[in-house]
Amino acid sequence: MAAWRMQSLIVIGALAIASPCHADPCDALAATLVEKVSKLTIIDRSTNDQAVVINLKHPDAEKLALVCPTVSETPSPRLSAQWNAAWPPSRFYDLLASVGAIVVSSSEPAVRSGSIICAQRAMQENGHNVFDVNDARFVCASSEGANGSTHIIISRLAPPPPQ
Repeated sequence: MAAWRMQSLIVIGALAIASPCHADPCDALAATLVEKVSKLTIIDRSTNDQAVVINLKHPDAEKLALVCPTVSETPSPRLSAQWNAAWPPSRFYDLLASVGAIVVSSSEPAVRSGSIICAQRAMQENGHNVFDVNDARFVCASSEGANGSTHIIISRLAPPPPQ
C-alpha cells in the first residue's frame, strides 16, 4: 500500500477514535474511498451540529468533500465537488463517477452521465439544476466568465415513504 494511503488510513483511524459519535459510518466511507480511488487523500475532518465534513484532495477536482448529515430523517452521505471553470474537463467527471458511485451505491456510468447532464442543464437554466436519476440526486450550479465554476452535489435519493 502506498505511503500516502497508509497515512490517510492512520488519520481516519485517529479521527474515529477522537470523535466516535456520528463519525464511524462517515469515516468508514472515507476510508473506503481512499482505498478504492487512486490519488484520493483526506485533507481534514470537521463536525458541526448538522454534519460531519471530510475534505478530500484529488488532482482532478478543485474542491471535494464527503458530507455526512448527523441530524436527518435519512442521513445519507453526499459528495460535493467543484471545478473552477464553467466547463470542467472529462477527468473531473471521471473522478465524480468513481467516487460518487461508491457514495450513492450506483454504477460509475450512471453517476458520470448524471453529473454531465446536470451540469449541462445548469448552464442552460440560470446556473442551477436538480436532476434525479437511478436513485441518485444531482444538484448542480454553474457560472460563466472569468470567475466561473461548476459545483455538483451527488446524494442518494430517499426511499419513498411506506404506504
